[in-house]
Amino acid sequence: MVKKSIIFKLYHHIAIFSSMLLGVIFIFSCVERDRLNPLDPKNPETGGRPQRLNIYSEYNRVYLSWRSVDNQDKIWFRIYRKQNAETEFDMLDQISGDSNQYVDTTVQYDIRYVYRLTFVGDDFESAPSDTVSITPGPTFIWAGDFYERTLVKLTHDCSHQIKRFPIAAYPWSIYLADNKNDFWITDALLNRLLVYDLRTSELRFITAFDKGRPIELKIDQQRDRIWVLDNKNNSVHTFNQRGSLLNSLHGFSKAEDLDVDRNDGVCWVTDSQRRKLFRIDFHFRMDSLALDLYSPTKIAINQRTRQIWLIDSNRLLKISDQGEIILSINSGLNAPLELAVDESNGNCWVIDWSQSDSRSGVIGFSDAGIPFVNISNFKFLNNIIVNPYDNGCIITDSGSGEIIRIDASGRIVGKLTNFNYPFGIVVDY
Repeated sequence: MVKKSIIFKLYHHIAIFSSMLLGVIFIFSCVERDRLNPLDPKNPETGGRPQRLNIYSEYNRVYLSWRSVDNQDKIWFRIYRKQNAETEFDMLDQISGDSNQYVDTTVQYDIRYVYRLTFVGDDFESAPSDTVSITPGPTFIWAGDFYERTLVKLTHDCSHQIKRFPIAAYPWSIYLADNKNDFWITDALLNRLLVYDLRTSELRFITAFDKGRPIELKIDQQRDRIWVLDNKNNSVHTFNQRGSLLNSLHGFSKAEDLDVDRNDGVCWVTDSQRRKLFRIDFHFRMDSLALDLYSPTKIAINQRTRQIWLIDSNRLLKISDQGEIILSINSGLNAPLELAVDESNGNCWVIDWSQSDSRSGVIGFSDAGIPFVNISNFKFLNNIIVNPYDNGCIITDSGSGEIIRIDASGRIVGKLTNFNYPFGIVVDY
């Protein structure tokens, strides 16, 4: 009997201890569940603040979105905004907690706006979210991410992504048609010419280049001509916008670049090995200019003045449409790689490449050849275009996976990262 009593007492104590242990576990589990509440200031993930606030703009509208909240309590979101020069936030609006997006329609161009969000209940307001900022404007920037096989639409300030368009191609040169819908694309890996329809996401095949490499693409829409340079077969091909081949010209030794004078439809082609600048007229008759060139590579035409800017080895030339050298810049350049000309003021922007890490730079020359901008410390710049909105430029840095917007004074005013290999760029204005 004594043994049974001892065993009974032992089981009794074990039962009491087990009950207490379960009670403690239950209490702590309830606390842990409370801590999983996104509104709890002690929540290790949210800190009780709204999360993942994102932003982009289109024209004079700013779009905000954030992570939805699954909570039974009645809450609202309070949206705060300030302009960049202001120190205090003003409440912009208060909306239902069921929403996770908001459109601000009260913004103006070229003003930087800063936003933040809070949870609001009957008797509390949370700490604010992280801030996001944007500068709305009337332009969009498009970029091709070569190895990611995507077209990317960026905001006016070149700091936010609007949308990515996956395509079954490796985009190199890209050109947005006047209808703002069709993108002409050279695929420099699979050697194809394509058209991508933004509305339907259809990728239309135009032609393949047998053992070639289509790299440069220029369009003269007034004359319904698409000019494509194949630098592996050293040839230039012309298509209409329906995709029919109009002409092919061969005989180049090392074709580097082309551009089209939209005033008369003349296409200019550089050949570095033959040290010539070729001219192809509307009827596909070709001749070369009698110029003393070293190694002409990149070319850009000012459509307003019809003057030609040309990279020739380590110098920069400006040439009239009659073939006369107007200007020669023979110093201050290390290894000019790409160029772009501003038709409104005649300025020429040049990528000056360097083998040293983070030493590649951008130099801006006035129409008279005077440098007015010189910035460096980029990793591997590979493309540049003029931004017609502010007379600055936009560059791609494949070394850092960045697209960078530079204003007319040489100040970096926008940057977007997380690209794999950005190259083709277009400003839609």
